[in-house]
Amino acid sequence: LGKMPSAMTQLLNLNAGRFQKEATLRQFLAEHKISVSLAQHIWQVYRQQQQTHAQKHKATLLEVKQIMSLPTDMLKVLCVELYQKRLLELPILKKALRLNSSEARDLCLVFEERAGAPAKEVFPSGQAASSALCVTYGQLIYSSRRLVVDVEVVPGAWVSEAALWGQWKRCGTLTTVSVCRWLVMEREAFQNIIINMYTTSRLRQILSKYTELFAREVVQHDWLDFAVDACELDGQEAIIHDAVVAVCGSDWLSDPPARRSKFVVLRGKSKPSNGSTAEDFRRETSACEAEIVVQEREGRASESRP
Repeated sequence: LGKMPSAMTQLLNLNAGRFQKEATLRQFLAEHKISVSLAQHIWQVYRQQQQTHAQKHKATLLEVKQIMSLPTDMLKVLCVELYQKRLLELPILKKALRLNSSEARDLCLVFEERAGAPAKEVFPSGQAASSALCVTYGQLIYSSRRLVVDVEVVPGAWVSEAALWGQWKRCGTLTTVSVCRWLVMEREAFQNIIINMYTTSRLRQILSKYTELFAREVVQHDWLDFAVDACELDGQEAIIHDAVVAVCGSDWLSDPPARRSKFVVLRGKSKPSNGSTAEDFRRETSACEAEIVVQEREGRASESRP
């Protein structure tokens, strides 16, 4: 209750800007003796513009945090409601989290919200990536010298997923077309949550196997920052299927991975890269796998002790 007066004061301060604009417009109309009929039309246009702006701008969790202090437990529940849908739009997590949806809660807490104005470069080609991002609003364009045409990136798309599993360099440039918002998940925070799960966690075991298979697929086919053609989509579904079956058995997944032979191939003629992206990714994921295996062995050893 003690925080309520402070929160109310902050809310009043946010409305002060709107009140000031309306006062300025009212003063202008009065001082210049604008006719009543014209003034009514001006007010109508003003309110329509304000309503349109309010519809285009969705308040973010960061803005809510700036105006009030939420209890930690309430903030965790809020993060789950806000971000779980986006978390499950990453294909491997959509499959793996079916086993234990409660494990999604901790992953939702590591998201960070970002926003960008039109024509803003989100990341350049060749940049070392320490995070993956999920688009939540607006339209972006992904361009790469290895693509025949630029690719539109829409809400729900994950970009640079590979950065979650190992070291990665951006293979193209991502630019906003309109006002955009996206969620960022840092590799270090993501991997810390996975590693700190129980060694018996199905999610941890599936992601460990998926990391191994994903690294092989990326190195073999020289993927971009996200799947853009039929070959990559097929490959991603196949390794998700194989990772889940390796941990849970073939009975858990009744349907084999779908094939998308009708997808239009957007990739151009592949050019030889400098070798750093694929090789660095393979080395990093191998090291990550070794760390997970060692910790699993240590966990089993401690669990077996009386």
